[in-house]
Amino acid sequence: MINISLLKRGEKFCGFSIRGHAGYADKGEDIICAAVSILSHTLYRSLLHSLSFEEKEVIASQEDGTMDMWIDGPLDDRTELLFSFFLEGIQSLVDEYGDYVMYEIKEEHHA
Repeated sequence: MINISLLKRGEKFCGFSIRGHAGYADKGEDIICAAVSILSHTLYRSLLHSLSFEEKEVIASQEDGTMDMWIDGPLDDRTELLFSFFLEGIQSLVDEYGDYVMYEIKEEHHA
C-alpha cells in the first residue's frame, strides 16, 4: 500500500511524505504507483517552474518506494492552490483504489 502524509505548517500545506508500493500490478505496470508518481512530480515541478521557487527552497528526496518533499520558503495562496490540485488527485485515487493508497494530513515535523 502507498501511504501519503500531507504536511501542514499552520494552516498551509508545505510538503508530503510518500512511502510504499501499491502492489496493484507488477513493477513498471502499476497504474497506482504511476499516478502517485506523476502527481507528486508535477507538484514539485510546478513549484519550481510555475511559482519560480529555487531548488534550495523546495527540498526533495526520492528512493525506491519513497519520496519526500517540503517547502523551506514562503507559503501563500499559490502554493495552497497547487497542493489542493495534488490532494484532489490523491483523493480520486483513494476513492477508486482505496485498498492500494491512503493519505493523512499531519503537522510538519522535521529537523
